[in-house]
Amino acid sequence: MSIRAADLRSFGNLLESLINIEIRNSSDLADWYAKAQVIKNMATSNADLSNVVPHFVWHYLSDADIRLKDEEYAKIQNKDILDTIKLLKNGQAP
Repeated sequence: MSIRAADLRSFGNLLESLINIEIRNSSDLADWYAKAQVIKNMATSNADLSNVVPHFVWHYLSDADIRLKDEEYAKIQNKDILDTIKLLKNGQAP
């Protein structure tokens, strides 16, 4: 079975909603991780989607605290996730 474009777009929209969350304190960080977990659960519950999600996306969903501490790491991850979101929102697998 192949991944549906609608599933890719939906996943892209979820990732985009997550990157738009501003993290100012530990409460914001906890909320961010809770939302990231929902996205992880959605991706892993759909085997076709899980199979096309690039490995670095899993890191992105787990590394918000690292991005807060390391500006260069944040820059790299943010560029990669934005490129991936663009593809997903166009219904394309990265």
